[in-house]
Parts: sequence; C-alpha cells; structure tokens
Amino acid sequence: MKKTKSFCDKNLISNVENYIKNGNLENMKLMLITKKINREYKDKKGNSLLHLGIFAKQYNICRYLVENEICNINEENIWNMTPLEQAIHLKTYTNDEELTKIICLLQENKAYYKFNVDSEQIIYGKRTEYYQKLKFIL
Repeated sequence: MKKTKSFCDKNLISNVENYIKNGNLENMKLMLITKKINREYKDKKGNSLLHLGIFAKQYNICRYLVENEICNINEENIWNMTPLEQAIHLKTYTNDEELTKIICLLQENKAYYKFNVDSEQIIYGKRTEYYQKLKFIL
C-alpha cells in the first residue's frame, strides 16, 4: 500500500498559522488557492483553520473561511470542541469584540453548540432559543 504524502511541509504550516495569527488574509487565501495548504488542514490538536482563526481572534479570516465554505463549521478538535464552542469558551475569559462578531457569524451560518442537561447531550443549531441561551455571553 502506498503512503500518502503529508498535506504540506513544516515551513508552509508555520506560514499559514502565522498568516492566520497576524490576520494576513491575502496570503492565507493564496496558500489555499495554490493548494500549498489543504483546506482540511488540522494541527496536532485537531484544530482546523477556523479554530486557529478563532484562537487568533481574527474575524476577517473566520468570515472568509465560513462564507467560502473552506472549513467544516462544526468540525471538532481533540477536545471535541466545535469552532463555536471554542469561541464561546474563549469569550468567557475575555471581553473581546472580535470574538463576539465571530460567535454571531458562526451562529448565523448554522454552527452548533453542545451542552449537557441531566446527563443528556443537547445540540442547539440556528434557532431563536439558541441565541437566547448565548445572549449572556455576548
């Protein structure tokens, strides 16, 4: 059986992560368009490009990834956190306006959020009651 080649080399990974961290949308787009980085890229912790954009609090990067359907909006990392859950988690520790915008963007695009009630997992999608539950964070 043939081994599949890695998505990209370490320098390219480092570059795209730096572009996201610094909000360099044009260079990140170029790497995706030229296929130097795979749109399904995940780091060692299972974070997608969208997760990385959220960690960096880069609304424009996240908007591009979501609106162009570059990443699965409900992809989970190794902690089983979707991008929306990650954004909400970060928002609880910081009052950052970019995170508020990212949360709204994700919610408007049918991202979901899981939580447990009496040991039963509930998944909320794009619904009015979902927004009501998140309003206290925003």
